[in-house]
Amino acid sequence: MTEEISIRDRSNLRSQEVQEIIGNPPHWLIRWGIGLFFAVLVMLLSLSWFIHYPDTVSADFTLTSLNAPKPVDAQTSGKLSQLFVKDNVKVHRGQILGFIQSTAYPHQVLQLDRVTNSLLQDLKKNRVQKITQFHPNQYDQLGELQTNFQAFNQAFLQFKAYLVSGYYQHKKMILMHDLQYLKQLHKNLLNQQDIALQDLRLSKDKFAVQATLAVRKVIAPINFKEDKSRLLSKQMPLSQLKASIINNETAQNDKKDQLLELDKTISEQKITFLQALNTLKSRIANWEYQYVLRAPVSGTISFISFLQKNQNIQAGQPLFYVKPPNTHYIGLMYIPQFNMGKIENGDRVIIKFSGYPFQQYGSVRGTIKAISSVPKNSKYMVKVGLPDGLTTGYGKKLTYREGMSASAEIVTANRRLIEKFIYKIRKTTLGK
Repeated sequence: MTEEISIRDRSNLRSQEVQEIIGNPPHWLIRWGIGLFFAVLVMLLSLSWFIHYPDTVSADFTLTSLNAPKPVDAQTSGKLSQLFVKDNVKVHRGQILGFIQSTAYPHQVLQLDRVTNSLLQDLKKNRVQKITQFHPNQYDQLGELQTNFQAFNQAFLQFKAYLVSGYYQHKKMILMHDLQYLKQLHKNLLNQQDIALQDLRLSKDKFAVQATLAVRKVIAPINFKEDKSRLLSKQMPLSQLKASIINNETAQNDKKDQLLELDKTISEQKITFLQALNTLKSRIANWEYQYVLRAPVSGTISFISFLQKNQNIQAGQPLFYVKPPNTHYIGLMYIPQFNMGKIENGDRVIIKFSGYPFQQYGSVRGTIKAISSVPKNSKYMVKVGLPDGLTTGYGKKLTYREGMSASAEIVTANRRLIEKFIYKIRKTTLGK
């Protein structure tokens, strides 16, 4: 009981001390406290006016290119029999990078490809003599193409026989010789006809004079009849010459028809040979597509994984990338409708790549170039240009790699801090 009274007395004693402090505040607090509070408040409001706070919209960023690196994939499974390039070396378009193992000898197939291209040009320009100089016997290691080459070779030999020493070529020469003879004969017949016409005109003039004399009875009637008979005899050879000329022209037309028919036959053989040539070229192109690795564009080669000769590879396996020298990068972002009203063309974009930590490499600067007007899956596509390429704000140039991911922030407005406070208060008030 005594202890409880003692505790209550101590509590009352402390309460009295607190009351004395509260009841007698310091004079400086009363004098300067309120003023100091307002001064601090004014200073904070002033700082919030001068301090700018960027308003951003965040989204995933996909890096792509207007001239992106082109992949070189294996089109068939097998061993990498030859590899002619190393990582990070420059190559030109169409350059052979390697061979996948095949039963054909690759260099022989490639040589045949060049020859067939030359044959095709010679055939189009009708350079027959050059076509006949082709020697098919040197192609004996074509592997998968051997059957197709044999079919082409048969068509070539048949076409060559038509062109050089075959029956049709000799027949064409004979027909052309006959036609030339008929043309010369036709020329002679025309000359004979011209002479006969002149002789006939002279005979008619003479007969006209004799007729006048006969009317005047200067000459005897028997002499006049003889002159008339001679005139008629002059007309008969002329009729025979006209018939000969017609027969000659008919013979010439017949020879021309035979030449046309012969040319048609040779043309058909030419078409057959052309079809066989195009079929072989198609088979060669298909073989090269499967077994020859070529650079799709000019640029710098980049290995995706470790590669070496006789290594097994699978169909569809990507082996290299060729990066063109004039690559222009762009970015794609998909923004939901909720934030689309804030975004405009020309807005600044801060891009941070996952593979290059922001703290160490910095960010890449971007600018909005275009905004789609039609949404896809409730999101709008935004194209982002990279004016500095892949160079970061720290001056470091990032290496492009396929499938690089990044996060991006679109700076929609550079607001003052006080505007941010007012926006929060307004949002809270309207929310209530």
